[in-house]
Amino acid sequence: MLKKERVLECINVCLNERMGIAQKAAMQAYEQATSKESIAENKYDTFGLEASYLAHGQSQRVIECENDVAEFLKKSNGYLKSQSLIGMGSLIALRNDNDELVHFFISPVAGGTRVDCDGVSIMLLSRTSPMGSLLLGKDAGDEIELNTSHTQKAYEVESHE
Repeated sequence: MLKKERVLECINVCLNERMGIAQKAAMQAYEQATSKESIAENKYDTFGLEASYLAHGQSQRVIECENDVAEFLKKSNGYLKSQSLIGMGSLIALRNDNDELVHFFISPVAGGTRVDCDGVSIMLLSRTSPMGSLLLGKDAGDEIELNTSHTQKAYEVESHE
């Protein structure tokens, strides 16, 4: 069984790794945009301009990642409080139609990110995602159905903390 404290550590590590990757990509884009090869040779040469747009976009991504880390850390102590129903900061185990356990964490940031924690894959969900909104307010034993354009999946809430 996953311990919530350990899952919070794994999420923090994952968010920091994402920020590191974004910082590296931003640095590479900056170096490309400011290199001698990026100087326009004529009015039709847009390589330098495109590189600067990429560098700007990557720097924005770094800011987003930094904000995600700060937001998660700011609220992480509150996630350890016991909740009677699934809400923000809940760690959830669902049993699917194939009798497999799948794990989710309702997170204020980085929805859709998969976090590996001690060999268990945990999907971060935003409250507004289809699965996240279905889970809010549910309790162990409750069943949910997720309808997508191609499939319908049923789950039972095995546990949450």
